Amino acid sequence: MLGADACVATLALIAFFATASQASEPSAVAQRDAEADVQLIIRFEAAHASLVEFTSIMNGVEKGMQGEPGFRSALVFQNVDDPCVFTLVEHWQSRKSHEDHFDRIVASGAWAHILSLLRKEPDLGYFSRL
Repeated sequence: MLGADACVATLALIAFFATASQASEPSAVAQRDAEADVQLIIRFEAAHASLVEFTSIMNGVEKGMQGEPGFRSALVFQNVDDPCVFTLVEHWQSRKSHEDHFDRIVASGAWAHILSLLRKEPDLGYFSRL
């Protein structure tokens, strides 16, 4: 079992996983977006048997990510009607800074552990403020 810091870092990795697989040749817009301030929003559905461990990981996200280059802040929400459902909102200096973070999490094996705690693949995306 991975430590809380490794698991916390894995959560940010989730966002990159979905978007990296969709990337093709970078356009001028994609390059600009990679350098712009972004919010990463991820919806997780923890397996019931993993709820205690996953909740612990989510509780440590903000503190565990403080040293990550480009990380600004994180908010974690737990669904009132289904406590296995979480929404994580991370604020990053740029999409690139998050993608670099995600690469490190995948390489560490922490991402695989996070995925093992979920009912299904997380739903995620990068967003900018209007």
